[in-house]
Amino acid sequence: MPIPNKIIPLPVSVITDGNVIKRNLNEYNLDENCLNTKLEENGIRSIKDVFYAEVQEDGSLYIDRKRGSYK
Repeated sequence: MPIPNKIIPLPVSVITDGNVIKRNLNEYNLDENCLNTKLEENGIRSIKDVFYAEVQEDGSLYIDRKRGSYK
């Protein structure tokens, strides 16, 4: 399910090495709560378990988990 009502002209990084890139969330008027919800929908309980995540042009969230975080 895409992030609602957001137009993203290019993919934008929102998490790198377990850290949220708040500047990018703010620039595209994205919400950290929505990000956490999307992670939970993908079975991820902690942002620290994410190596990289980006919101893609269609509003979907691409997630690359850290090694060893699959449970």
